[in-house]
Amino acid sequence: MTSIRLDYVTKVFPGGAVALDGVDLSVRDGELLVLVGPSGCGKSTVLRIIAGLEDATSGSVQVDGVEIDGVPPKMRDVAMVFQNYALYPHMTVADNLGFALRLRHVAAAERTARVDETAHMLEIRELLERKPKALSGGQRQRVAMGRALVRDPRILLMDEPLSNLDAKLRVAMRAELRRLHERFHTTTVYVTHDQVEAMTLGDRIAVLHEGRVQQVGAPG
Repeated sequence: MTSIRLDYVTKVFPGGAVALDGVDLSVRDGELLVLVGPSGCGKSTVLRIIAGLEDATSGSVQVDGVEIDGVPPKMRDVAMVFQNYALYPHMTVADNLGFALRLRHVAAAERTARVDETAHMLEIRELLERKPKALSGGQRQRVAMGRALVRDPRILLMDEPLSNLDAKLRVAMRAELRRLHERFHTTTVYVTHDQVEAMTLGDRIAVLHEGRVQQVGAPG
């Protein structure tokens, strides 16, 4: 299990645009924290800084009390799920699921077992030999989730992962995500602009506006 701390993190882009302005935020061990707010408020920038895809201009990020500023993304044991799924179109579902394990030189037998277990959990075993173009939006989203979960990461970052789905499927996937979190308790930061989604999924919700945290609290 893993805790995250953003200690007065500021991000100023070239040209002077302030994306984050002294964000002071903690994510508890095993918590699903939802970041909610309008477009441009800095939600995705928080994720990118935790992942190491962006550097903070000032402030620090700590994981389990250890500063990770300057640690390369691949060394942070962070998995991300994006809005656009980001699947490899030339690979089968099985190969997409196992790709990160192959990069880590996980033995073939273990890789196959972990891919099969993840596919079973997400009810996509019958899709393993298909390629992404043959999948529905909901199926692609499950594969994207599986590709993150199969690694058993310390931290899971999710950037509006359900926004491309229709309303009915979005409701079903919210329940699926909640079930998965209750099973794995992976420390998760989830970005959305949908308040209903935030209230449904979050253990706590942090409201961002113009790069600042306005309030943090439990839903309800």
